[in-house]
Amino acid sequence: MRGVRPAHVLFLILTGAFAILPGFSHAADVDAAWVAGKWEATIPSPGGATYGNDKSQLTIKPDGTFEEDYHSARGGRLSMTGKWKISGDSVVLEGVVQGGPPGVHATKRTITLKKAGDALEGTRFNHSNNQTLAFSYARSRQ
Repeated sequence: MRGVRPAHVLFLILTGAFAILPGFSHAADVDAAWVAGKWEATIPSPGGATYGNDKSQLTIKPDGTFEEDYHSARGGRLSMTGKWKISGDSVVLEGVVQGGPPGVHATKRTITLKKAGDALEGTRFNHSNNQTLAFSYARSRQ
């Protein structure tokens, strides 16, 4: 085996062993059955700590559609409906916003979420202050 080093062989053996170990988790094991359901998130208000937190309720349906109901701590409310799909290790929501201030209503939005333990984590862009805010959806208790 000319040109093959023992370290390369060991690497290949170990890589193969991890791939077949039971319970070994790959980043891509997000599945539709796990994703479907009701989720809720508390998101820091882009208006600052004075306002408190925005709240989001997300329903991901097994038929590939979703509905989000978003309540701003500053008093606004909007919803987004659309389709979702799994793309690698992510859940991608693509929808249209209904309600909200001018410039937001009827706009298309994409939110990408990743599985993190029992949660779905992501970021979303806020139009009012051009900030990207991190958030985490937990399974709804309702």
